[in-house]
Amino acid sequence: IDKPILILGPMPIMPGVADNIVRYGLSQAVFDVRRLEILDQAAATAGRKARVHIAVDTGMSRIGVQVDEAADFAKKAASYPGIELEGVFSHFCSADEQDKDFTELQYERFEKAVRAIEDEGIHIPVRHIANSAGLSELTQYQWDMSRQGITLYGMRPSSAVEGYDACYDSFRPVMTVKTQIGFVKDLPAGRTVGYGRTWTAERPTRLATVLIGYADGLCRLLSNRGYMVVHGRHAPIVGRICMDQAMLDVTDIPGVEVGDEVIVFGGKELPFEKAAQWAGTICYELTCNISKRVPRIYVRD
Repeated sequence: IDKPILILGPMPIMPGVADNIVRYGLSQAVFDVRRLEILDQAAATAGRKARVHIAVDTGMSRIGVQVDEAADFAKKAASYPGIELEGVFSHFCSADEQDKDFTELQYERFEKAVRAIEDEGIHIPVRHIANSAGLSELTQYQWDMSRQGITLYGMRPSSAVEGYDACYDSFRPVMTVKTQIGFVKDLPAGRTVGYGRTWTAERPTRLATVLIGYADGLCRLLSNRGYMVVHGRHAPIVGRICMDQAMLDVTDIPGVEVGDEVIVFGGKELPFEKAAQWAGTICYELTCNISKRVPRIYVRD
C-alpha cells in the first residue's frame, strides 16, 4: 500500500502505537493534548513529522473538539515541532436521512470552526466532512476530499434518501458471499430442527445443511428469517443458525445435491440491504461481520 492512510478513530494509548504511526507515515485523528504530546515525542524519536487531522465535533457527539475550541486546539497543535497539521474534519451523522436540516447545521458548524482556525493564520490543506451519504445530494459539502465507505462496496448508504435510486443506478455490489450444501436429508412432518427446536416441519421436508454459521459472520438474528439462494430459487433459513452451519428448507427446489453453490448474501439475487432488513440492522454491519476465516476470491472484470 503506497497511498495515504488516515486513522479516523482515537489512537490507543499503548506502548509503540504512536511510534508505528510515525514510522509508517500514517495520518492520525487528534482531539486532545495528551495524544498530541505522545505523537510529538514519537516524531522527535523518529526524526520525522507526525501527520494529524483535527477532529471537530459538529453534532455526532462521538469524538472531536468542540466547535468553539477548534481554533485554540489548532494553535496548540501547531506549537509542537513534531506535529504536521495535515487536515481538519468532522462527520455527518444523519446525511442518509431525508431531513437535511441537521446535516446543514453540522456543515455550518464545521465551516465556522475552519474559518476560526484560518483567522488565527493557520492553514490546514485538507478539509473534509462528507461521507458516503454526502456523495450524491451533498456535493456542495465535498471540500478538499470525501470519505467513502459503503459506496466502495457498491452499496447505498440508505434507501430512505430521495434521489439515491437515480444516483446509484450505475453502482454494482462488489461482493457476494457464497457457500455450498454440506448435507441433504429428508425429514417427516413434525420433526424439529436446530438448537432449541425453534422450527418444526409442517410437511415432509427436504433439509439442506450449508457450510456457514455465525463464526463466519452469518448473523444469528437471521435464524428462522429470510432465505438463501439455491439453483436461483429461495431456500428459507430454518432453525437457529449454528456456529459453523445453517439449515435451509429446499423441499420446493428440485435436484439439490451436496456441493451445490449457495448464495448467502450479495448480487441481484439477494442484496445485502434485504438481508440487513431481515436482521434489523444495516448492510454495513453484515459486510463488516464476514470473518477472516471466510476465503476471499478476487475477480477482475
